[in-house]
Amino acid sequence: MQSTTTNHEQCWDDIPWLVNGRLSEAEQQRVLTHAESCTECREELRQQREVHADRMRVVVVERH
Repeated sequence: MQSTTTNHEQCWDDIPWLVNGRLSEAEQQRVLTHAESCTECREELRQQREVHADRMRVVVVERH
């Protein structure tokens, strides 16, 4: 059980880094694979992607 908790916590911590493109391909795959079976991480990933997309839209609008 310890390794599952550790994996969950690591994936949770890595979600923002996944969304902003800072993880290696292997790290991305690890987080995405975990999120497929973890409702909590899958929902957090969805929310983080929405926030990131909103921020990117603001940056593009501000530059024009």
